[in-house]
Amino acid sequence: MVNYSLFKRCDVLRVIVLSILLCITSLGNLACTMTGALREDFYQPDSQHEHKLPLRVVLIPDRTLASQRFVATYGATNGIDIALDPGVMNAVKKELATIFELVNSVSGKVDPGQSDAIAFVRFSLAGGGSDYWTGRTEYDARMEVLLKDAQSKSMISRFERSSRLVYTPPSTPVAMALSIFPPLILWPVTLPWISYSMEEHAEQILERDIGGLVQTIADDIRQDKTLLAFSRAGVGQDRVKYAEAPAALAPARSLSTFSDVDALPTLRSSLRKNAHAIVIGLEKYRGQLPKADFAESDAKLMAKYLTKVMGYAEENVAILTNDQATKSDLEKYIESWLPNRVEKDDTVLVYFSGHGAPNPKTGESYLVPYDGDPTFIDKTGYPLSRLYQHLADLPAKEVVVVLDSCFSGAGGRSVIAQGMRPIVTELKSPLLAKGKTIVLSASTGQQVSSTYGAKFHGLLTYFFLKGLQGEGDMNKDGSIELKELFDYLSPQVARVARREFNNEQTPQLLGSSELLTRGIRLVK
Repeated sequence: MVNYSLFKRCDVLRVIVLSILLCITSLGNLACTMTGALREDFYQPDSQHEHKLPLRVVLIPDRTLASQRFVATYGATNGIDIALDPGVMNAVKKELATIFELVNSVSGKVDPGQSDAIAFVRFSLAGGGSDYWTGRTEYDARMEVLLKDAQSKSMISRFERSSRLVYTPPSTPVAMALSIFPPLILWPVTLPWISYSMEEHAEQILERDIGGLVQTIADDIRQDKTLLAFSRAGVGQDRVKYAEAPAALAPARSLSTFSDVDALPTLRSSLRKNAHAIVIGLEKYRGQLPKADFAESDAKLMAKYLTKVMGYAEENVAILTNDQATKSDLEKYIESWLPNRVEKDDTVLVYFSGHGAPNPKTGESYLVPYDGDPTFIDKTGYPLSRLYQHLADLPAKEVVVVLDSCFSGAGGRSVIAQGMRPIVTELKSPLLAKGKTIVLSASTGQQVSSTYGAKFHGLLTYFFLKGLQGEGDMNKDGSIELKELFDYLSPQVARVARREFNNEQTPQLLGSSELLTRGIRLVK
């Protein structure tokens, strides 16, 4: 006789077993995929670079990055799913901030007046697919950075790098157990452990490899000569030319030769339409004269400070460098260009960086132009007395002359005819005593003016610009006067010259006491 109750009990047991198995399967499926994301602040630059390109850059994030994920599987259903945003873009922004003066992210319209360049960043993963048994997953990661001129939207430089991202799950005892024992038996216990271990391990590998890709792109940017040319080209038409002749606009200087004063300060003066300037930088000379190191970059950077910080209009600033600064060029701009432009109550600034020379017979001081010859300095040089006289004849309210040069012939930024000994020259003039011209000179008539090799500028120029960055605002009222700036830079120049070069260098501020008392504002 058949015992039907036994079959009923077997059916019940079968249902219970199947239910348990279904529950176990469900638990496994719930735990099989772990989702996560790169840490938002996982990336830290190796070091804070002292030298930055003086550019304000707007960063445009990759909009497709929000949907990009790193996916890897292990076995039939176990896997990980890691979001890349915003970790990747944060890493790029941090690294770019070590290269450029200012980096901001925007999602809307870019204001060209608030930026110099636009950086478009793209990041993508291609490939994928995981080995069933080992979980090994490979992706090709590609990063691209496009830099464009914020004004014209023309391309400056493009940087692209690729890297193979390879992920293999960690070989832990728990992970090995999954491939040895039936999955349904161990799922509830092993999968959470395995998945968490896989996710954490994958994030570490991604952060390491993506960080390396960001660093490689950054190294390419730092060495790009076209970008360096763009950063040194000033504004307006100069930046249109940089792509055609970058060597002329920015001689091969790597980013390591940029100084902290090359980054323009956020301090800005109001527009001064009635301000005019001649900026002269003579680093190379036609004859056998020694170079005046950094004089050309001194002049170009001074011009940027005039237009970007001190409020001068670009069309009111004449820049003369090297072979564009012959004696006839100096005569043309000082004796014709200025008188044609300057009107009553205007202001004038003349900046000179290069060699000076004395006349051994008379003790008179001369600026040495590109075609100057110290042996015949009275015929080939431009006398300071002549400069002072033409500036005094202008209808201007006030005139500032900055001389990062020296005139003793003892070396530094001065030269003298062969066989002649250095002499003491006189920088003062009766035209300065009661006139409207103030002269800031790098040193006295018997001293040598130094170049500051560590900062890649003339010593006086470096601290002059450092003062304009805000250090010269001694009373912290938001404006910088010439006398105030002189009080800041004079002890700084003397200290560095004494400590670094074993040289006595004392800057001078020459002019009428009435004008010095009234004050000349450089930044207001």
